Amino acid sequence: MANNPKDEDNVAVYIDRPNVRNTNCQYKNKALLEGIEKEYGKIIKCNSYLEFGSRNGKFSRTDMDEKSYEMYKYNINFISIPTISGKNPTDLHIGIDIVEDVFQNEHIDTFVIVTSDKDFIPVVKKLIEKGKNVVIVLPHDSKYFNNFSTNAGADVHDLGVMMRKYTETK
Repeated sequence: MANNPKDEDNVAVYIDRPNVRNTNCQYKNKALLEGIEKEYGKIIKCNSYLEFGSRNGKFSRTDMDEKSYEMYKYNINFISIPTISGKNPTDLHIGIDIVEDVFQNEHIDTFVIVTSDKDFIPVVKKLIEKGKNVVIVLPHDSKYFNNFSTNAGADVHDLGVMMRKYTETK
């Protein structure tokens, strides 16, 4: 795993907003992304997935205006995923996007997944097999914290600690 920031490393970030909606992640993208850049390299892609139709996944015009700097600097793509029959297919879309990026964008060195569930363990294992650095950022209350470091071999961080670290260093 990448422990030292490398300016030449290209980083892709995938934010699983439906699974981190009970955290402050959606309101502090800037601190989180600046922290990721300081630790892992240049963010060249950032997808923030929203569950379309859920009250927590909707943005108002004001929210979008406040996030315009973040959207510009980090090229954040807000991707709305429709909920079908009460099921949230966001994880599937994130997994597909990651797999496509592994094969279509070989210049991505590090994959960062911000989530709170273990659905990505098979994807993480494949990324590591392909020689990619993988970073998982989980809320402190996620019961899957140890699953990623033990079973998948990813570099795992506590979302709350990371947010405080990079909010306080400003």
